[in-house]
Amino acid sequence: MISFVIAGIRSDIGLAYARHLKNYGKIYGISRSETPVDGLEYTHMTCDLMSPVPEDFFSEISDRLVVYIHLPGEFRFEDENHPVIDNDGDGLDDSIFHSNVTTFVNITPALYKLGNNSEHLRIVAIGSTADLYDIPYWNSFTKAKDILRGLYRKFYGDNEHNNIVSSLFVNVSTTDGEQLEGERPYIDKTYVLHPDEIIKQSVEWVLAETSSCIEVNILKSNPEWMDDEYFSLQNIHARWYYDMYGK
Repeated sequence: MISFVIAGIRSDIGLAYARHLKNYGKIYGISRSETPVDGLEYTHMTCDLMSPVPEDFFSEISDRLVVYIHLPGEFRFEDENHPVIDNDGDGLDDSIFHSNVTTFVNITPALYKLGNNSEHLRIVAIGSTADLYDIPYWNSFTKAKDILRGLYRKFYGDNEHNNIVSSLFVNVSTTDGEQLEGERPYIDKTYVLHPDEIIKQSVEWVLAETSSCIEVNILKSNPEWMDDEYFSLQNIHARWYYDMYGK
């Protein structure tokens, strides 16, 4: 039996994973809300990952294989009209950093204990294919995800959990759903991923029981990428402003 723990169960990708993975095992969903998701059979776990999580948070999970999927994380376009809020002076937007990184740091002790009580623990996170480019308009998001990548590799390489813990980082291109509708309501969706496509292309790694540290990219090929000017900062800025504001 496999237990799947999805932090961010209410997100578009979280719901897509839950609906697909229920065919392979039991679903546990973590949310700040005390109200379970309607129409989804799963065990609801209320928790605010912005605060430290007790070590015994997963005490009811006892299956030999556990997959933890970490989905929290804000994204924000950054320019003069969308300034960085950086109260701690680390150069990164505080909300973006804490939602992407601190949430995982806070649950790590509980994950370590969960790993000790299972035969194999696979930790999964979602990144962005845009993180591969040095784009100032989402610098905080990229840097936060890079820190999270490092934490995943460290978790995998910990000698105490050698051959017990695996890590998987799934980088995706622009993905359809509620978040995209709020951020970029005017975007052309021709080359936009659907959450189900992410699940279909990543599920073999999510279900794998071998010890591994893997990063995969999932995207829809766009012929405009062949144009060098597509990735110029000026064109990225103009394209995003149209997607956000329709002008």
